[in-house]
This record gives sequence, C-alpha cells and structure tokens, in this order.
Amino acid sequence: MCECMIWLLVCIFLIVLISLLLIIIVLLLTKLQIHIIYNQYEAPEEIMLMFRAWFGLLRYTKKISFTQSNEDKSQGKMEEKIQKTAKENSQTLIDTLRKIFSGKSRFIRYIKKFLKKVKVLELNWHSQIGTGNAAETAVLTGAGYGIKSTIIGVLTHCLTFTIVPSYGVDAVYQGAYARTRMNCIIEFRIGNAILTGLLLFTHWLRVRRKSAPTPERSPENVKNQSI
Repeated sequence: MCECMIWLLVCIFLIVLISLLLIIIVLLLTKLQIHIIYNQYEAPEEIMLMFRAWFGLLRYTKKISFTQSNEDKSQGKMEEKIQKTAKENSQTLIDTLRKIFSGKSRFIRYIKKFLKKVKVLELNWHSQIGTGNAAETAVLTGAGYGIKSTIIGVLTHCLTFTIVPSYGVDAVYQGAYARTRMNCIIEFRIGNAILTGLLLFTHWLRVRRKSAPTPERSPENVKNQSI
C-alpha cells in the first residue's frame, strides 16, 4: 500500500513537471504580434496597441487618447512650432540613431541581435504638413520626407522587413497644419525577448560588479592606509 502511494505521488509529480515543461516550451515558442496604430487625422488623437498570440486566440487592446482642451488654442502656436522645426537641423536625430545601432558593446550587440529577429509585417507612415507659406511648406515637406527615408533606412537595417514600407509627406498650403498617421505590425517570439532580457540583466550585473570598489581600493581602506 505504501509503495503504491509512493508510485502514485511520483507519477503525479512527473505529470506536473512534464506539463510545466510543455507550457514553458510553448510559451517560449509563441509568436507575439503587436499592432500599433497612431492617428492624428481624427479627434481625439490616439495610440492603439493590439497584442495577439496563438492566431488571435489571445488578444489584448490598449487605447491611449490625447484630448485637447481647446482645439484652436494651439493653432497660433502650430505655425511657430512648424517654422521652428523647419529651421532645426535634423542631422542630430539621424546621428543619434546611427550611433545607437553602430555600437560594438555587448549591450548593443544583444539588442541588435534581438531586433534582427523582429519581423515587420506592415508599416504605413503618412503625414500632411504646412506652415501657411508656400516656400517654407515645400522646404519642410522635403526635409520631412528625407528624415522619414533615413529612419526607414535605419529600421530596415536593424529589423527584418517582410514587406516594402509605405511612407510619404504631403504638403498642405492652406494654412498651418501638421498631421500624421502610422500603422505598424511587428512580430517576434516571446522566447527571444526573454532570452535577450536575461542576457542584458546578467551583463548589467557583471558591469555593476566590476565597477564596484574592491575592499583593497575602497575609500575607507585608502584613508586608513594613509593614516
């Protein structure tokens, strides 16, 4: 009787252990799809995040709305902001992106390795912009298209695109106007994200341990030695 109970407990333990292992394996191999929609064309301005897994059996949607207390309040500031943006040098953003993804540290290598496993299934990014001045609008439209082209170029180098991205900037000459709409779908395995997180965490612990002062070189020991 006692042996039967022991074998029964062993069988139950093995069944639970195998079930947990199967759940972990399925979770690690699960593909997570994230659908990002950012829309300024319709009021209120909002960002929608839709998470899907297991062919849509698991879904979660999150909406973030940005309400404006006074729609015409920023109309006068809009033109000033757009004109300021047109005069600013966009090379700073471009150089920053290139610097981030051209680093050779282990931290950057982990991130780049994970990003390369992220698939972009859809990317539509279109904008309309105007300052009320035809010449400034034309210049700003060209600059905006150039910035978008550079950003898309960096993304295509870091991520895996399964489609050709669609993007553009349309000029609006009727007044100060700035609107954009983005529709993006990315997909990656949860296991790759967890592995990258663990690698980054262990690397952070290693760097922190190396940067910590050793007992021989701690400020208190140095002070005692000098005394």
